[in-house]
Amino acid sequence: MLQFIYYILLSISLIYSGTLLVPSEYSTIQSAIDNANIQDTILVEAGEYEENISIDQELYLLSSSGPSNTTLNGSFSGSVVSVDAPGDSVYI
Repeated sequence: MLQFIYYILLSISLIYSGTLLVPSEYSTIQSAIDNANIQDTILVEAGEYEENISIDQELYLLSSSGPSNTTLNGSFSGSVVSVDAPGDSVYI
Protein backbone atom coordinates (compact mmCIF):
# COMPACT_ATOMS: atom_id res chain seq x y z
CA MET A 1 0.00 0.00 0.00
CA LEU A 2 2.78 2.45 0.90
CA GLN A 3 4.58 1.66 -2.34
CA PHE A 4 1.38 2.43 -4.28
CA ILE A 5 1.03 5.80 -2.52
CA TYR A 6 4.72 6.49 -3.20
CA TYR A 7 4.27 5.95 -6.94
CA ILE A 8 1.11 8.08 -7.02
CA LEU A 9 2.99 10.96 -5.34
CA LEU A 10 5.92 10.48 -7.70
CA SER A 11 3.67 10.59 -10.76
CA ILE A 12 1.78 13.67 -9.61
CA SER A 13 4.91 15.56 -8.64
CA LEU A 14 6.65 14.84 -11.95
CA ILE A 15 3.65 16.10 -13.92
CA TYR A 16 3.03 19.37 -12.08
CA SER A 17 6.48 20.64 -11.13
CA GLY A 18 10.07 21.03 -12.18
CA THR A 19 12.31 18.06 -11.45
CA LEU A 20 15.85 18.34 -10.10
CA LEU A 21 17.95 15.18 -10.36
CA VAL A 22 20.52 14.08 -7.77
CA PRO A 23 23.33 13.29 -8.46
CA SER A 24 23.18 13.73 -12.26
CA GLU A 25 22.25 17.46 -12.17
CA TYR A 26 23.14 18.34 -8.56
CA SER A 27 25.91 16.61 -6.64
CA THR A 28 24.11 16.86 -3.28
CA ILE A 29 20.51 16.78 -2.13
CA GLN A 30 21.02 20.12 -0.34
CA SER A 31 22.26 21.83 -3.51
CA ALA A 32 19.10 20.64 -5.29
CA ILE A 33 16.96 21.96 -2.40
CA ASP A 34 18.77 25.30 -2.55
CA ASN A 35 18.04 25.60 -6.29
CA ALA A 36 14.44 24.33 -6.19
CA ASN A 37 11.37 26.43 -6.77
CA ILE A 38 8.16 26.01 -4.78
CA GLN A 39 6.49 22.63 -5.51
CA ASP A 40 9.48 21.29 -7.43
CA THR A 41 10.42 17.63 -7.14
CA ILE A 42 13.87 16.52 -6.11
CA LEU A 43 14.39 13.03 -7.46
CA VAL A 44 17.29 11.22 -5.80
CA GLU A 45 18.92 8.13 -7.32
CA ALA A 46 19.44 5.05 -5.15
CA GLY A 47 22.49 5.12 -2.90
CA GLU A 48 23.83 6.47 0.37
CA TYR A 49 24.11 10.23 0.87
CA GLU A 50 26.33 11.55 3.69
CA GLU A 51 24.80 14.95 4.32
CA ASN A 52 22.40 16.83 6.55
CA ILE A 53 19.61 18.63 4.74
CA SER A 54 17.47 21.63 5.58
CA ILE A 55 14.17 22.18 3.77
CA ASP A 56 12.61 25.64 3.94
CA GLN A 57 9.99 25.57 1.20
CA GLU A 58 7.23 23.45 -0.30
CA LEU A 59 8.69 20.58 -2.32
CA TYR A 60 8.69 16.85 -2.98
CA LEU A 61 11.76 14.82 -2.05
CA LEU A 62 11.62 11.36 -3.60
CA SER A 63 13.92 8.47 -4.39
CA SER A 64 13.83 7.17 -7.97
CA SER A 65 14.07 3.60 -6.64
CA GLY A 66 11.90 3.94 -3.55
CA PRO A 67 12.82 4.78 0.04
CA SER A 68 14.25 1.35 0.85
CA ASN A 69 17.04 1.88 -1.70
CA THR A 70 18.15 5.36 -0.63
CA THR A 71 19.85 6.27 2.65
CA LEU A 72 20.50 9.72 4.07
CA ASN A 73 22.88 9.27 7.01
CA GLY A 74 23.74 12.87 7.85
CA SER A 75 27.44 12.11 8.28
CA PHE A 76 26.40 10.76 11.67
CA SER A 77 26.15 14.24 13.23
CA GLY A 78 23.20 16.44 14.19
CA SER A 79 19.70 16.31 12.75
CA VAL A 80 19.70 14.53 9.41
CA VAL A 81 16.60 16.33 8.11
CA SER A 82 15.43 19.73 9.28
CA VAL A 83 12.13 21.10 7.95
CA ASP A 84 11.13 24.74 8.35
CA ALA A 85 8.51 25.05 5.62
CA PRO A 86 4.94 26.37 5.86
CA GLY A 87 2.22 23.92 6.90
CA ASP A 88 2.20 20.38 5.53
CA SER A 89 4.01 21.32 2.37
CA VAL A 90 7.00 18.96 2.30
CA TYR A 91 6.58 15.40 1.03
CA ILE A 92 9.43 12.99 1.68
